[in-house]
Amino acid sequence: MTAVKSLLLAIGAVSLTSTAVHGQVSSSSPLELNGAMPLQCSLSLLANRNNQLTIRNLDLSLSRGNAERTVGTILEYCNDPDGYTVTMESDNGTTGGLLISDTLQASYNRGEIIPSNRAGIKYDIQYGGNGTFGSQSGSTAMRAGSVVVTDSDESTITQTAAYKKYLIKIKYKNPDQIHATDYSDVLSFTIAAK
Repeated sequence: MTAVKSLLLAIGAVSLTSTAVHGQVSSSSPLELNGAMPLQCSLSLLANRNNQLTIRNLDLSLSRGNAERTVGTILEYCNDPDGYTVTMESDNGTTGGLLISDTLQASYNRGEIIPSNRAGIKYDIQYGGNGTFGSQSGSTAMRAGSVVVTDSDESTITQTAAYKKYLIKIKYKNPDQIHATDYSDVLSFTIAAK
């Protein structure tokens, strides 16, 4: 609103002047324009082909284990010339993603100790080309279930702000050791200007 007021004031301050040069009349009308672009940062999780933002009936069977599975697509946008960060958080995991059953969730909520063979399904998350995050070999460990997946600075920001699109994939090991039940986790993403 301040930028609009400034623009209106600048237009209102336009002055007309006349000068006589060798019998001719000329006029000058300077038009000063001022404005500001507000800081804007946003994340958009794109719906899957069924127009859903929740992945239901994710196949965790033996035939799908140890393979990367695309579970979503995200668009990042931020016009801060100093850069921005995107943080990813798993509701259940501490060093990576963790799919747990409702029964295990209730036990965690009560503060009970869960035997390691019943602790859920640990999985790694690949965030576009920015790396793989989790507890498997070659992955960057999350801390307390959270990790920065994008860290851009002024050297990586282009002259024109643009959307960046990343695929979100998961991978887990040992599907033959998964107990038969329903599992869930929630991944949350937060963007912040620097």
